[in-house]
Amino acid sequence: LETTYYASVQVTQFAAIPLLFFLLFFIRSFKIMKPNIFWAFLFFLLALFIDIPRIIPIILLFPLLVFIFPLNKTTTFIRKTILTSYPLFLFLISIIFFWWFTHYSLDTLLGKAIHQGMLTPMFFLQKLHLFGHFFATIANIFTGLVIDPGQDEQNTGVYTSFFGYLGLGIFLVTIGTGIAWIKTQKKFFGMITFFLLWIFLFYFPNWVSEPRAPMAGAHRYVFLSAIGFIGLAAYLLSFIKTKNIFIFLSIVFIGLNIYKANTLLAWQYTYRSDKLVNTTWNTINADVPKKETNSIFMFFGAQPWVSEDIGLSGAAPFALLRNSSANRQFIDPTQMPIFTVDTNAIGKYLCYPHQRIINLYFVAYKKDRVPLSHIHAWNVLPGGKLVDVSEKEREMLKTIAPCKI
Repeated sequence: LETTYYASVQVTQFAAIPLLFFLLFFIRSFKIMKPNIFWAFLFFLLALFIDIPRIIPIILLFPLLVFIFPLNKTTTFIRKTILTSYPLFLFLISIIFFWWFTHYSLDTLLGKAIHQGMLTPMFFLQKLHLFGHFFATIANIFTGLVIDPGQDEQNTGVYTSFFGYLGLGIFLVTIGTGIAWIKTQKKFFGMITFFLLWIFLFYFPNWVSEPRAPMAGAHRYVFLSAIGFIGLAAYLLSFIKTKNIFIFLSIVFIGLNIYKANTLLAWQYTYRSDKLVNTTWNTINADVPKKETNSIFMFFGAQPWVSEDIGLSGAAPFALLRNSSANRQFIDPTQMPIFTVDTNAIGKYLCYPHQRIINLYFVAYKKDRVPLSHIHAWNVLPGGKLVDVSEKEREMLKTIAPCKI
């Protein structure tokens, strides 16, 4: 999963670990309830604490397991307990979610989307025309190791109706296996339904927060959903009784994973190699006068070099180059360069002091106006080469600034 979904630096992976331990101990509790049920509950709380909005789908999924597995004395007791206590459980989860929503939701894309939906009821309805993207993402989870819809520089898939309809077909299969399970009560249909629902439900919170992205396989947004896909593949492989066939298919699956990972790395190396990144920041460092602070950097031009080599890191690489052990140039973060191409915002920085700093993870303000000579701009050419266009942009800003410069 890590090789193709890049989750190691995200909270998603930290939440996935206790989530999987919760499932492990919860299923073990069907045979021996103590102490497995205690550990299951503990890991569930830990996963919920790490990433509440993305873990919420498991609340809808885990009761299904009790009804999927054959009845015995333990599962009968657990089933009765869930049926009687589930409303209270949902109430407690609602309180936890409300606490998260009132304290931390604005720090997440999903939380911001919910707030926006509360302020503008049409916010979610306006996204319904993008529902095909939801299904296309699901389809790509299934086919991405072999064929995918392609990616842009933001690891966002390029939408095609074929993948949208393929995802819709998978959804219809999910409904079909669910109906088959309800009618026959066979564990096979129940497990298939469980894994398919896992894939759909765990992607939904991410789709709500940003329905346009991502449909590409190499993205943390589909990491939790991909666990369901791996579980489905493993479950189906377990039915293969011929050892040689099992080994062959397992090797094929692992081989495709390795192939996909290396394909992605080769593509990303064209704009994320250490040589290219170092050249980019050394050029910026050379173009900006030494000891200059309170600056604004503008970058235009070719993607993915603008967004990936410069935009994602912000001013951190520049600050590291300038902050040597002998020269601590950026002790105050408010003096670090602001990265923006918003000319209205730049005009305010040029004319007025005490302006709030944009694109910062905490509230802070510029103490002084930004001098016009501290505006630096570069045109980024395909391949990552930078061309200094600062003088041109300064002349343009003179004409639109709300004060005389």
